[in-house]
Amino acid sequence: MGIGFAVCLLGGIAAGQGGWIQRATPVAPSTRGFHDMAYDVVRGVTVLFGGWDWATFHADTWEWDGVVWTQRTPAVAPSPRCVHAMTYDMTRGRVVLFGGAVGSGAGIDNDETWEFDGVTWTQMQPTIRPSPRRGTSMTFDPTRGVCVLFGGGVTGSGTTVFDDTWEWNGSTWTLHMPAVRPPARWNSFLAADWSGRVVMSGGGVGVYQMLNDTWTWDGVTWQPLTPALQTTPRRYGGCAFDAQRGVIVAWSGIDASLSAYPWTWVWDGGNWRLDSRPNAPAGRWATGTAYDFTRGRVVMFGGYNGATQQDTWEYEAGPLATCAISGPGCAGASGVPSLAPLNGALPVLGTTWTARLGYGTGNGVAALAIGSSDQTWIGGPLPLDLSALGMPGCTLRVSTEFVASMLLSGGNATLAWQLPLTPSLAGFQFFTQALVLEPAANPFGAVMSNALAASTGPY
Repeated sequence: MGIGFAVCLLGGIAAGQGGWIQRATPVAPSTRGFHDMAYDVVRGVTVLFGGWDWATFHADTWEWDGVVWTQRTPAVAPSPRCVHAMTYDMTRGRVVLFGGAVGSGAGIDNDETWEFDGVTWTQMQPTIRPSPRRGTSMTFDPTRGVCVLFGGGVTGSGTTVFDDTWEWNGSTWTLHMPAVRPPARWNSFLAADWSGRVVMSGGGVGVYQMLNDTWTWDGVTWQPLTPALQTTPRRYGGCAFDAQRGVIVAWSGIDASLSAYPWTWVWDGGNWRLDSRPNAPAGRWATGTAYDFTRGRVVMFGGYNGATQQDTWEYEAGPLATCAISGPGCAGASGVPSLAPLNGALPVLGTTWTARLGYGTGNGVAALAIGSSDQTWIGGPLPLDLSALGMPGCTLRVSTEFVASMLLSGGNATLAWQLPLTPSLAGFQFFTQALVLEPAANPFGAVMSNALAASTGPY
């Protein structure tokens, strides 16, 4: 019996939608890319404005309520444009729009600031503002109550790309140019989380030069991060913060070969993870993305994939795969047996996850217990003091619904977990601990490893 089958026997919890799902929309905005979207928290709708379909610059306003798209016809609205930036100011209850390319053809770079209250668009008139640009990235920082804008570029006889940071407080723009800051770029992935940090990754410098670095902004300084796994270099993708799960989702975009792939990357606060679940939309660029706070979904519309698209998709990140030490073991002649995932891997569904047991340098026999609880077992509480069994100082920390044997060779043993790609198992918690036989250790003749608490996930 494999470990993966044992996990199935222990059961799982329903993960809901999980991953990407296409939404049927009889009425929708026309095909387009280079539009932008923001979620209006007060009214519970995702607002879409503008875009380009290779021929026409758009100036229409649409709203998605999770069921249907509805076109709004405000008396006043920004001029037709594309490659602008939008976000939602939660403090003031306004969708904020900045810049973009206006006019026709390649467009003229713009420096206008607009706000939408759900009824009408209002052009703001700040004296100080970012220079005209397109391809800038903007997000709302809920901790400090400001909209944060970074970079962008202008076109003409050549292309100039910026490395400036601006903040909008509802009445004025403030420029920040700290000594340490990200290199200039446009079309980056930018989103704020609940920790008071704005996270930025990727973007481009020229047509073929893409970035994949990761930076954070706290309102004073930019800090470069070195996660164990970086995203693929790309720009022109979609990005949003999933507030329910506390992760940033960065989706698709184009690489240096100008190819778009259906990559879904998730930032967990310290590292990037690749969600490789099937059924993702076809890779694309110049899409619009926002997070629906009410329904807990990332919403994506349109973009380019050989042609302009008109489809609506939603993404539910689902639970993270996790694994951590949940309690210590007890010592024998060779110290405390160590139980850990091989190479620090996480229990991602659809992969082989391996538990590694280390104890001394010799050969031996061990048993690995796998359970669904670290609180109770056969009606009694956990952890359970094993002194009465002749194992003083040792504690059982997991229920033992399933037990597998392990053979130590040179002090090491491994056991592979074949985790099925079963959506209903996402978020399933399990607990594991090893018992190592050592006749001289105590009257019972065994010692316990540390315990692990883990949870399966799609990434």
